[in-house]
Amino acid sequence: MAVSLSTSLQARPQKNHFVGPTGIMAVNGKNELQVQSVEKGSPADGKLKKGDVIVGVGGKQFSGDVRQEIAAAIDHAESKSARGALSLTLKGGKKVSLQLKVLGSYSKTAPWDCKKTDAIITRIADRMVESKDFIDGSIPVGWIGLLATGEKKYINPLSPPLRSPQQRPQGHH
Repeated sequence: MAVSLSTSLQARPQKNHFVGPTGIMAVNGKNELQVQSVEKGSPADGKLKKGDVIVGVGGKQFSGDVRQEIAAAIDHAESKSARGALSLTLKGGKKVSLQLKVLGSYSKTAPWDCKKTDAIITRIADRMVESKDFIDGSIPVGWIGLLATGEKKYINPLSPPLRSPQQRPQGHH
């Protein structure tokens, strides 16, 4: 019995995705993002709430791959010319403006020798270490990123969970 790829993908449970520097956790719907939570102190804090549905960005409705469209809009918003302004459209037509940090544009050699790439890596690594998302008794792929930075401030928090099972504190497997 053959199962179409689209059918099997639709049957999979939806997963929360962190929408980059906005502070939004959302689930993708067809041409929309359903807000599940908003990180306190983030650009979206006080502007969006659980249950809000984002249907567009930059004055345009989503029309394809929502995650790619919002990523491109975030990339543009972080440019010097956009001054960090990200405009979201909610179901019902309400517009919400978020102020993101200006990181500039990617260098021609990105990800190498690129200040924007370095800033994004630092932001993600700092968030992982602060949130302790990486300490759950397993070895998530995100740890590779922290280790790859080569920076002690990211490697040191991983030391206890990386010990052999016999050396780990109880509760870590």
